[in-house]
Amino acid sequence: MRHTNPVRLSFVLVAMFAALLMVPLVGAAMSAPAAQDGAVPDSAPALAPVMALTQPPYTILLSNPGFEFVGGSTTQASSWDTARLNPKDGRYCMGINPGDCTFRFRGANATSAPRTLSQTIAANANWGSEGETLLLWARVKTQQLSGPSRVLLTVTYTDDTTERVNVRIPAGDNPYQTLVTELTLTKPAASATVTVRVKTGGTAQTRLWVDEIILRVE
Repeated sequence: MRHTNPVRLSFVLVAMFAALLMVPLVGAAMSAPAAQDGAVPDSAPALAPVMALTQPPYTILLSNPGFEFVGGSTTQASSWDTARLNPKDGRYCMGINPGDCTFRFRGANATSAPRTLSQTIAANANWGSEGETLLLWARVKTQQLSGPSRVLLTVTYTDDTTERVNVRIPAGDNPYQTLVTELTLTKPAASATVTVRVKTGGTAQTRLWVDEIILRVE
């Protein structure tokens, strides 16, 4: 009967265990997109799943980033505020599984003022210090969209001054794209507001879908 060398077997087991540990690290490196302003096509490294973005060392700052949780009605999203919506705008779910919901804007603006979807958060122990960088991600899809619609990040500092960055939502017909922008705090922050501002002409067929709005501190 042939006996296995116990030292050699231990070496093989250690090597196999080390290889398994490397798998999630390689996957994370491949899925991490560049932190730059603008739209990233889905064919490029795009927005990682929400669960991946919540892993240490990142802290997700917005509540209900994927619009999965209902607000006061089935078309309202918990934790999000809206203004000047059309009657058919609102939270839109295609199925019953997590990840099936978006926020959808339908048709042209009824007035010259923009429609908005926003969430404001107060600075706390997780963020707000001078020198920190806030990274904003949003996935959008458009159909016959026209006009200067944008996703904005506005920071209010403790001295009541504000600072803002924004990224324009591509007009026309576009599959889901990831929009990325960032803001480095130049003073201690009091609060931050993320706003989707929709200002569009168009027709009854105009659509804007917004999903997975992620704000995290670097």
